[in-house]
Amino acid sequence: MEKQMLSYFTSPLITLSVIGFLTVTLTPITRAADKQQTSLIDQPNDTGGSRDPLLKTSNKQTPQEAVNRGKRSLPKPNKQPSKNAKRILNINFGMHPRDVPPGGVVGGPHDVWTLIDVGETTKKNLPMADGTSTKVCLRLSENDGEWGIPGAFDIYHAYLYHNARDVDLTLTLHNLPTGRYNVFVFAHGAAPEQNAAIEISTGDEVYKGKATINDGSMSFLSRKHKAGVQYVRYTIDVNKRKPVTIISYRDGSDLSMFNAIQLMRTDTSTRKRSN
Repeated sequence: MEKQMLSYFTSPLITLSVIGFLTVTLTPITRAADKQQTSLIDQPNDTGGSRDPLLKTSNKQTPQEAVNRGKRSLPKPNKQPSKNAKRILNINFGMHPRDVPPGGVVGGPHDVWTLIDVGETTKKNLPMADGTSTKVCLRLSENDGEWGIPGAFDIYHAYLYHNARDVDLTLTLHNLPTGRYNVFVFAHGAAPEQNAAIEISTGDEVYKGKATINDGSMSFLSRKHKAGVQYVRYTIDVNKRKPVTIISYRDGSDLSMFNAIQLMRTDTSTRKRSN
């Protein structure tokens, strides 16, 4: 009997039939398991997380993949940019808006935005909102998290953060033209307590004391952007020879984040600061 069983499984024809049957039977199960696995989503709450329910993608990617994704930026506007576009610098974190033109506190729907994608830490020659190239260089501290805000829209609908949970994000701008600027920093997560305290320094000057909302309500989801809710506003004086550093400090939770930043030069000279 043992010899008969042995000869049965050593027969080439029978062996191929058995293998084929197992392949046909098991393959759909394996694919179904894989599909189920890719649909599992961690959340960026205080227990950790790395995937975005809006982006439907993991941020666990190679540095080169992150750089390649980060190179995607909006083209030079094919329609008339806003009146002050040549004096506005726009920075968007995470991803560009999907269904509406990017919009912030200043500027218009046809202005240019620079995208900083997850994993990116350097960007050179940032364009102004009218598409004009500059010598402005951006450096962002290490980041490995990307998330969306359900219900939010335009440049406020996504943000970058760090999964380490004890890291404050720092952004530095080099070669900004000398002058006075209004700076708008969007920094809020996907939960009421996920806000940030923002500090800006340039040379010996430090601007601090403002944070996005953390009152336990859902007002951070309002489609009407308001200072002290989704963003904070500072007026700063910039010397071209000195970099501008913007820090998003953890405040209500152990996350710090950046959604978007806008800088608008209001004067080519510097005066006594006023916040």
